[in-house]
Amino acid sequence: INASNVSNTTVAAECPYCSSIDKDQLSHLEGDICSSINRSGVLCGDCIEGFGPAVFTSPIQCCNCSANPQYRWALYFFTDFSLVTVFFLLLVILNVSITSGPANSYVFFAQVISTGFNGYEILPSSYTFWKVLQDISVIVYDIWNLNFFRPLLPAYCLNESLNSLQLLSLGYVTALVPIFLILLLYLVIALYDKGFKPVFFVCRPIVTCFAKVRRTWNVKRSVIHAFASFLVLSYTKFAVVSFLLLQPKPLMNHEGKSVGLVVYYYGSMEYFSSHHAPYVAISLLVLLTFVAVPPIILIYPSIVSLLVKYTNSQFFETIAPGRRLQHFLDVMQSCYRDGTMHTVEAHASSELSDTGEGRMDSNVDIQSRHTFSDYRWFSGLYFIFRIFFLAVVVMSPTWFFQFVIQQFLCIAAFLCFAMFRPYKNNAYNVLDCVMFSILACINVLNIYIYHLIIINESSFSVLAFQYVLIFCPFVYMSCYVIYQMWKSRGRVVEFFVCCKQDERRELLSDTE
Repeated sequence: INASNVSNTTVAAECPYCSSIDKDQLSHLEGDICSSINRSGVLCGDCIEGFGPAVFTSPIQCCNCSANPQYRWALYFFTDFSLVTVFFLLLVILNVSITSGPANSYVFFAQVISTGFNGYEILPSSYTFWKVLQDISVIVYDIWNLNFFRPLLPAYCLNESLNSLQLLSLGYVTALVPIFLILLLYLVIALYDKGFKPVFFVCRPIVTCFAKVRRTWNVKRSVIHAFASFLVLSYTKFAVVSFLLLQPKPLMNHEGKSVGLVVYYYGSMEYFSSHHAPYVAISLLVLLTFVAVPPIILIYPSIVSLLVKYTNSQFFETIAPGRRLQHFLDVMQSCYRDGTMHTVEAHASSELSDTGEGRMDSNVDIQSRHTFSDYRWFSGLYFIFRIFFLAVVVMSPTWFFQFVIQQFLCIAAFLCFAMFRPYKNNAYNVLDCVMFSILACINVLNIYIYHLIIINESSFSVLAFQYVLIFCPFVYMSCYVIYQMWKSRGRVVEFFVCCKQDERRELLSDTE
């Protein structure tokens, strides 16, 4: 509650840095509730003098800038970028594709559950034990939003003059880091293959082991997998930051009437004002490029196939994806049914009996059902679901409205995968249905917990069951990652163990 520059009166509203305020209680509030958290201004959007927004905090806290390290900007970029780089190298070395069937739904679950879906903000401060579990869930799930170990990293101020929107905008830089690393690695590999001497000279100390690794490891394929994986991660990061910069919040007077509209994370800034215009322009540009384009590219091949099927026009065949784009699409869509004869026969051979006559008859039946069942567009649908879930979290006026809309989205996603069964491997269809069922159950429990908090009650069993559901996918993914690491153990060893002395000459001759 504070004086507003927008309405020139005392206003109050729910803010991201403090407890929510009931409109019925506005007339009884007389003091400024922001001073206890080192904040001031409308919706506690400003830090008090001598304090600034702290990195690695959620919600953003204000800390004393004079008590921070001298090289705080360098420390921030080193910490944030080094963690992203390590994560990038792990995906490349292990050749893990998070766009494949086993990991696709888990990454979606992790990104959604760590961006407001789990009701973190509605828990009162007295729920200490559950807050700890929330922090653990953030640690294990938020890495898929390129936020690494935020509850464990030290919080410090970058600059006293920095505001919350500027700090949030740094997320764009984090989202660009993996793309830069992928382009750099691909360029180095291409120059190395062409014998470019400067690159070859720099790589000389590791050329022996590098040559050995390349005998059993397709490096370019791993880079393409890493690019597809980080496209998903950077995509969500771009979308989250853009939606947060565009998030509005209405101001209420003592009668509970709306008297203005401000930026949620910086209440002193009027929504769509001249000061807000640069953030709006950047956010819309990112949404129209980095966020809107990937789903269109992924859905495009299915649209072309559909047009070719029903028009028999050679023109649409000429606008099909090119060879280089097809390599990327194969990584993103290889787990989905594409409607080709190869897909049909693969399903037939796995489901039919060993008798030749029975195989032929059943093949005909399967062909009539699935020959043109092109479900590659589901890879784009996953991106669209991300946009919907994030938009609901950011733009919903109340928690109850958010939870209700999220429930409809969970049910719609479940029905899509249950009815169409888009994956070639039916086990992945079941896995995705289970993931969306868990999200739906967590959301129903959020609605019930929200009701208990309103009537000032709690239920240990409900909260315990919710956290069991939250951590079940993590247990599954941990087993999957351990299995992938065991399969890739040879590559990891070859990266850190030098080759034998008697192999050096032979390997060097192969690379030269």
